[in-house]
Amino acid sequence: MDSASASVRQQMTRSLSGSLAGGYVQNDVLASVLAGNINGHTVSGTASLQQEFGQHINLQLGYTRLHQDYSSVAVLAATPNTNREFVSISYQFSRPLGR
Repeated sequence: MDSASASVRQQMTRSLSGSLAGGYVQNDVLASVLAGNINGHTVSGTASLQQEFGQHINLQLGYTRLHQDYSSVAVLAATPNTNREFVSISYQFSRPLGR
């Protein structure tokens, strides 16, 4: 497997940030002679926004586009492109260790 990825993040305001990420993966299966040709590659890109609400709550919205080219894997050959939307709500809390 060979892979590469990159990402950038920009703080737009004190509580709002945006990010872009991309990646590429090339899979060459060593046992492909025995298992058939299952080599292929994946390309992905993600864009997201993150908003902080106060000190503890974060909301993140995002979109990922995924393209997989594995011609001998039937389910991926039939639908090589995937769109994924996501929403994440997190609450962060901390307290000192010990006393």
